[in-house]
Amino acid sequence: MKKYMQVITESGILFEFIDFNVNALALTTPEKVYFSNDLSRLSDDFALYVVLHELAHAKRVANGKAPDLEVLIDEHFGNFFEKVMIEERIAERYAQRMYLKLTGEVAPTFMTLGLERQSNVEGIAELYEMAYNQIKVSELGYYDTIRNLILTKEEV
Repeated sequence: MKKYMQVITESGILFEFIDFNVNALALTTPEKVYFSNDLSRLSDDFALYVVLHELAHAKRVANGKAPDLEVLIDEHFGNFFEKVMIEERIAERYAQRMYLKLTGEVAPTFMTLGLERQSNVEGIAELYEMAYNQIKVSELGYYDTIRNLILTKEEV
């Protein structure tokens, strides 16, 4: 069994592999973690890093430590994005720490979100702002709108 699959199954989180409509590898919701089928095309180490990052989100959601994005969406985009980035930084630190523990190696920079580079943060902000704007005009809440944007039509 591939290491990333072992980590997923041993974590006890509910998960599903599906095709995504967008260029993303995973999405954590309160119900489960969705992984893109494209994860299997990555190297085992890169896939492991993605899984660890998403596992951090899933654990924080399950333990009630992550902010409720359904509530946050009512805030100004700047406040919303600031809280989202705090969560992304926490997930990155967890993934880097666990990757080192599991592999004995530091995760290569290309695997990370590269949040120390402003250009990467700006790129993430553009994606989140697009989603934020769609959520604001939607009749659906945060997670339902995100599911509709990311998941394939057959999966929604």
